[in-house]
Amino acid sequence: MNKEFIEHKLAEDKTIILRQAMEALNTIAPLEYAIEPIEVLQNQTFDCIVRVKVFGKEFVGCVEVKKHLTKTGELQFLMNMDKMPHPFLLATRYIPPEAAVRLRDASIQFIDTAGNAFINQPPLLIFVKGNKPEKDENEPPTARLFKGVGLKIVYLFLCQPELVNRPYRDIAEMTNVALGTVKSTMTELIQKGFIVEMGKKGKKLLDKKKLFERWIAAYPDHLKPKLLLGRFRGDGE
Repeated sequence: MNKEFIEHKLAEDKTIILRQAMEALNTIAPLEYAIEPIEVLQNQTFDCIVRVKVFGKEFVGCVEVKKHLTKTGELQFLMNMDKMPHPFLLATRYIPPEAAVRLRDASIQFIDTAGNAFINQPPLLIFVKGNKPEKDENEPPTARLFKGVGLKIVYLFLCQPELVNRPYRDIAEMTNVALGTVKSTMTELIQKGFIVEMGKKGKKLLDKKKLFERWIAAYPDHLKPKLLLGRFRGDGE
């Protein structure tokens, strides 16, 4: 599978998400829209430009398409918004209600494929939250590697890559996670190509930069809330 094919597939997937989100927006307000080819804008900090006509008003937006929203992504949107030639618009599969409020309060416009949206282009104002996405029966189960305490194991290996060769029970004790979690995390790391079996030479951690980037993206939502920093008690009052 060559690089050109992968890039084309990613662009195609993003176009599908954007069109589904635009069609969902069309159920809220009748509109016409046109998407400028993503390939033309590869070197920009956004994926494409969309031109929308709704209630006689034209809106031009710089669109960034994300399959999933993360808090880290929200910070990146805030940093990049002012660098764009047109108002920023996020398109994604689903925006939970609490995230919709955060984005609105941060003036980050968004649309999703479930019909949630925030568009603030006076005199046009749209804010919809709470719509649930339709469950895709063909969608594979969500990978656990970047969704829970398995991130503790990833962090351990990023700090000390040689520990991938330690017994699973030792890794469980070092990270304070269940032995079963170590087994499933190691299996997934191997399946995704982050760990390679080298026979008598043992295991080796690969692509540490990509693994670190995935860890950074997942940490705020899936590990940080589960960490207890400590309990403290002062003297007197």
